[in-house]
Amino acid sequence: MGWYNLSWLYRVKVTVDNTKVPNTDQLNYPALITEANMPDEFWGLVKADGSDIVATSDDEETKLKRELVSIDTIGKKMELHVKVPTLSESVNTDVYIYFGNAAASETNDTETWDINYVFVSHMQDDPDTSHVRDSSQYGNHGTKKAANQPIETAGKIGKGQNFPVFEEYIDCGTDPSVLPDAFTAEFIGKTTDVDFNPVISWQPAIPLLGFPWYTSKCIIHLGGSNYRYFFNAPVDVLDGNFHHIAFTAIGNAQLDIQSARMLADGQAQNPQGLGVSGGLPNVKTRFWIGSTYKDLEGVYDEIRLSKIVRTDDWLITCYNNHDDPASFYSVGAVETPPVPPPTGGIPPLILRPPPRQTPFTKRAILLGQIRRPFSQYGSITGRIRRLFTDNVVFSATAVKHIDEEIAMRGFVVVDDISKDAWEAFFRELENEPVEEELIE
Repeated sequence: MGWYNLSWLYRVKVTVDNTKVPNTDQLNYPALITEANMPDEFWGLVKADGSDIVATSDDEETKLKRELVSIDTIGKKMELHVKVPTLSESVNTDVYIYFGNAAASETNDTETWDINYVFVSHMQDDPDTSHVRDSSQYGNHGTKKAANQPIETAGKIGKGQNFPVFEEYIDCGTDPSVLPDAFTAEFIGKTTDVDFNPVISWQPAIPLLGFPWYTSKCIIHLGGSNYRYFFNAPVDVLDGNFHHIAFTAIGNAQLDIQSARMLADGQAQNPQGLGVSGGLPNVKTRFWIGSTYKDLEGVYDEIRLSKIVRTDDWLITCYNNHDDPASFYSVGAVETPPVPPPTGGIPPLILRPPPRQTPFTKRAILLGQIRRPFSQYGSITGRIRRLFTDNVVFSATAVKHIDEEIAMRGFVVVDDISKDAWEAFFRELENEPVEEELIE
């Protein structure tokens, strides 16, 4: 049994169900871990801000990139994304979540998202009501039309943004990274609008992605005469419920629209023919959520843009993960670090214990130290004494001996002394002679 670091007192094992990963292994997959299936003890042992949360691979020690979007230990809610090197389609994948280190100050890592993600927004207000943050490596943060326009609301996973029918939008800038020819655009959204609903646009007008656009049909609209419609089937995406949507295009050439696709909840939506390719696509100049061209209506969460065409297997895995985290993975019980097995032949630290006192052995000290942290007590002898239910009385010789031994090894007496340091200390003492007057 390995352990990431003994400064972390607890961990849980998260096991991803391989049946939720179709057909192919997914590499560097940003797995969503929420409050789903977390043991109740977790919320009382993790730091309130989650800055002690560390994720490791199945070897129990290799640290993984992670982004903690939010945590609420009182309400027992969490949104955590962990970059898993290989999410297997054939066997379950284990990830360990470590926590319980009051001194830890872990931070988010933009490399949680692979280099092909050029925009990842969890759609909560950040850092204020006028902005949303891009968690990708590119930093294409969004600026709202004005404060609370749109306004933060509950999303499918965490928070989202509510767009009323008032021409509200989020401007995400002109960096070339968000103006790709080939792309995959993903989002979780719900709407009951049936016409002219631009979720993403790259100008004030076209190119755009309509959810829907005309008579309940969705659209990838790359130019005035370059577009492809998708029927509202087999998934009814206009039923007022949240749906996981993905649009893909292989490029910006005139006939590329014929390969454009739309997936809803992991299923390919039926296209209306090959689309219209009578004109060239328009040049992308600016990346918007919403548009100044038409009003966006609905609630939108977890918007992502990639500069590649993601595979169906990747997108289906994302849907399975986001739609129902509780069935995507299971979580084991809270675990603590392994206790070293006892070894024989350890001589006692005292030769003549007083009546009615607990035998004071080095092994007892070690085991007691594991159960009750020394940091709760002031002096070294006070810490040791409190390990036992009975009193242990130290003579002046005993105090002097212990203090000299610890000072010689450079240990800090008043502050925390690590388990490893204690163990090394007592191992060195094991074969040393002990005077009978050591403890009276």
